[in-house]
Amino acid sequence: MKKALNLIVLTFYYGVNPNTYLLFGLSRVPKKKWLSFVFPQQEHVWHDVYPGKRERNSEYLAAENMLRNKELFHQKCTDANIAVPRTICKLSSGLATKALIERPVFLKPVEGSQMRGCLSLIYNESGKNYRLTGKNWNNQFVDITTEQEILEAIENVLDFQDMLMQPLLVNAASISQIFESSGLLTLRVVSVIQDSKPVMIAAVVEVPSDTVGRWNLFAVDPGTGQLISNSNSELYGRLVEQKLPQWDEITATVIKAHQNFQEIQSIGWDVCLSADGPIIIEGNVKWGITQIQNTYQKGILELLPQSLDR
Repeated sequence: MKKALNLIVLTFYYGVNPNTYLLFGLSRVPKKKWLSFVFPQQEHVWHDVYPGKRERNSEYLAAENMLRNKELFHQKCTDANIAVPRTICKLSSGLATKALIERPVFLKPVEGSQMRGCLSLIYNESGKNYRLTGKNWNNQFVDITTEQEILEAIENVLDFQDMLMQPLLVNAASISQIFESSGLLTLRVVSVIQDSKPVMIAAVVEVPSDTVGRWNLFAVDPGTGQLISNSNSELYGRLVEQKLPQWDEITATVIKAHQNFQEIQSIGWDVCLSADGPIIIEGNVKWGITQIQNTYQKGILELLPQSLDR
């Protein structure tokens, strides 16, 4: 009965889809805290209106464009001595064959989001052949082993966007052992500007699952690097309160990165912990509020500092 009443309140008083009640686990959240959540239908405009939003002047737009353009972003980070994936070369339309080198590489559009057009190309030394996996430009997952189809899939992206070819990132052994995963583990780390300085407010570990395109998500205490109990604790109960390796280095890398983009109030960083240390893969102006809230089971307004630069 209580759940039914809450659903009625959520739907007709707050105007929110009932599925959100389950998505955010609102049965465990006092009603007075419901408004600390940004609901899915609000997410697309929240970044433009939330407290602390910077003026969209020429400096802001230039920084936003640099985050969007992976080539410009990597150059700025390299100049600032921030660790980013090394670019082997840039591919343009008609040059897909240049990707066929005898080492594993990652191909990504110069501009893109949500992994659209991002492809991993693995070279099999023993069989002298290749395997291409990832998302094509039509947002379809691909897993291809014939060379001609591989070249066609890469050209399909190059028809729309130039691509950066980079070495395929590999986890540090210390973090692979924790999650017992061979797939690339990434962290979505969110930082905001407070008192003219970047501070980290949230971090989520994204662990590839056995289902293609799915991840198990784990919230991290941004202050300590310890994993927080959440809905995935049943899958990996032994991980709760375990501290991620090199957390101080990850924090320092993210803070340094945001110091170079202070025109942007909040940024979601994709970070990989490699054998060489933390690497910033990219920064995102719109960084997935729903995923953060769902993983933390808290509203974003509870995670944000009480005072933000305006």
